[in-house]
Amino acid sequence: MEYRKDPHRVYSLIYHLIFVVKYRQPVFIEEIGIIEALKTKIIELSENFEV
Repeated sequence: MEYRKDPHRVYSLIYHLIFVVKYRQPVFIEEIGIIEALKTKIIELSENFEV
């Protein structure tokens, strides 16, 4: 684990996404292509924030 350092603090951020659905129904439907769009967006954000 790598720590990020600023002049007055040292920190490490770790994110964990949880999607809670009622009755265990699918959150994302593959037909719409939202799964790939979500994966692409998460990768883009993680690269931007160096996660």
